[in-house]
Parts: sequence; C-alpha cells; structure tokens
Amino acid sequence: MTLKDELKTKIEAMAESRGLWIEDIRMSDRGGGTILILCDKEGGIQFADLQQFSKDIQKSEWFDESFSEHYDLEVSSPGLDFPLSLPRHFVKNRGRLVKIHHTMETIPSPIRGNVVDATESMVILHKEGSATGETLEIPLNVITEAKVKIKW
Repeated sequence: MTLKDELKTKIEAMAESRGLWIEDIRMSDRGGGTILILCDKEGGIQFADLQQFSKDIQKSEWFDESFSEHYDLEVSSPGLDFPLSLPRHFVKNRGRLVKIHHTMETIPSPIRGNVVDATESMVILHKEGSATGETLEIPLNVITEAKVKIKW
C-alpha cells in the first residue's frame, strides 16, 4: 500500500464517522509538501466542520507518525470550479446554472441549464434560455465535464 493509499484509507474512515464526504485528496510528491483534503457533507459544510476535522486529523497518532513532519495539512471544501460528477454534486446544486459537456448525439454539447434534480443515473436540467420550461435528462455516464457557472 502506498503512502497516499494509506492516507486515503485513514481519512475516509475518519470522515465517514463524522458524516463527511471526501471529494478529493491531493498530496504533493513523496518528499513532503502539502496534503489537501476536500470534503463536504449533506446540507453543506461549515467552517467549524472543516476546522474540527483538520484538528482531529492532526491529533491522530497515524498522521503524526507518517505525515506531520514532512507535510502541511489543508482541509477545505470544494470550490465552485470543482467538477460535478456524482449525483450528490448535482442535488446539492439544485437551482444553479451548470455547463455540461457530454457525448449524447441528440443534444448539443456543451449544454447550459439550471439543475432541477438528479438521480443515481441522470441529471435533469431546465435548459437555459428556454421560454417553454424545456427540461433535459442527461445520463451521468455520458457527462465528460460539468461545472457550476456563475450568473453575472
């Protein structure tokens, strides 16, 4: 098991026990640097959640033995530029404008619209600019990239 695999296993177990989801773990090269952990939770994560999770990790014996001497720890939430890929990502962003690149031949790619809902297999969008309220169903398995777009 690599050092990163060991870290991921430990972090995911800690997160699960606290009701958090690990969205990504980024680790600088093996010699040291930064460990960035992106996490979220149902209903949205608060700064206090991130702060406590960071403290819990830093206080753990396994982190102290394997990582604390050579790595700085950063615990954060995914930003607006974080790609949407799982059903929970789309559910969390209901009502928000997203831009989706996909491989469907019947709908132009990319497509923009507001997230109406998501299931385990698809995202439902209200197509941007549609006066008739047109909704589109896009299977998750055809999405190549999806991100929240800011309305200015």
